[in-house]
Amino acid sequence: MIAFDSINVHGEGVLGRSVLGGVTHDGTFDGAPVKILRIESPTPESVLKVNRAVRHLIDVYHPNIAQFYGVSWETGTPLCVVTEHAPHGTLAMLLASDTDLGLVRIVCLLLDVARGMLYLHSQPTPLLHRDLRAANIHLMHNFKAKVANFELCGKLGLDTSLVGTPAWTAPEMLRGEKDYTEKIDVYSFSMLMLEILNQRAPYSEAALPPRELLHKVAHEAYRPSLLERDLWPIKLVELMEACWQHDPADRPAFADVVAILDSILSENCERRLGAQANCSDRSGGGWSTAILARPRWTG
Repeated sequence: MIAFDSINVHGEGVLGRSVLGGVTHDGTFDGAPVKILRIESPTPESVLKVNRAVRHLIDVYHPNIAQFYGVSWETGTPLCVVTEHAPHGTLAMLLASDTDLGLVRIVCLLLDVARGMLYLHSQPTPLLHRDLRAANIHLMHNFKAKVANFELCGKLGLDTSLVGTPAWTAPEMLRGEKDYTEKIDVYSFSMLMLEILNQRAPYSEAALPPRELLHKVAHEAYRPSLLERDLWPIKLVELMEACWQHDPADRPAFADVVAILDSILSENCERRLGAQANCSDRSGGGWSTAILARPRWTG
């Protein structure tokens, strides 16, 4: 437990709003920069979810997972969850800025997320994020991405709550099925891929009422459109489409996702301006995706 007087919120700025009814701020913990989720009037449900997240995250350590530091809750104080500081905000904030990311930077970001998710799914009892989207990806120095915001996380088979953000939620969850697997996160990853490539939320182009849209996603395998499809390597597009397959069994595991993204990154680093390139370079600029080879992914 963290003492309330050891944490401080910086100013009135709000980084985001939590599904638990709180808001996130930049702040400090013992003088070090952190992110603070502050819930002024916690409900029994929010306390339960925070407790569950704490149990799940207490022993989680990975370079692509935002580090959990602890919880502060004392009589007369708000409930505060303290996690690693994101010096460059969230991936959603970056996408909203209309920054031209470039193919290599995009693949690096996706690889970071996929590696973090592979770690979570590789636990003795797989840990599901259940709300994977750009708003829940934190950006560190040099555009390193970390999976964050675990308020809705749960262990496979032990928590079958129907949660998430609808546009990123797997069809089996939209149908109310409670025997879902870790492949729900793979589906959400496909929506994250589309969110990055289009630089807008999934289904932004859909002219359907929300209820009808979600019904079509859940029951008719309706999927969002990829804008400017020809700009992207076929291998990347096919990976995204594999991840959003209607049948969870047809979606790849994150081990496969990491391997495919690694191959895409290696291939396109080697082709960078016809010269050898450093694949740790996340600048992403300096060449056109039009010159990139487009090998097909065959499985």
